[in-house]
Amino acid sequence: MGFLMSKWRGIGTRLYKALAFAVFLTLVSSGVGVYYFERSGDLNFQAGQQSVPVLEAAWNATGETKQLRALGLEAVYGSGTASLEQTKADVNASLSRLQGSLSQAGGVPELFDNASRANESAQLLANVVDALAEN
Repeated sequence: MGFLMSKWRGIGTRLYKALAFAVFLTLVSSGVGVYYFERSGDLNFQAGQQSVPVLEAAWNATGETKQLRALGLEAVYGSGTASLEQTKADVNASLSRLQGSLSQAGGVPELFDNASRANESAQLLANVVDALAEN
């Protein structure tokens, strides 16, 4: 009888060890799942609150630079029907929108140099339009 009791205890011990190991694996996998769930939430927040607005600002800045280029060509070649004063007002309005977009996009270190150069070019264009309006 002692043999059977020791055999059952051995089986019971192995069953407890297997059950404890299963619980341990469940806890570890739950911890890993919670970690990656939190990380995906952080990445989602970063994309929604930081990356997308900067991308939108860069897109708006691109549109404003195209508008400024068209206004500059119109002012230089005089091909448009608008007066030079109207062109100057349009350039100033577009320049203020461009500066707003560039200030938001320039907050990202990778885009800061490009935003600064675009801002300098836009300022030069505004100065050219001002000089044309004076002459």
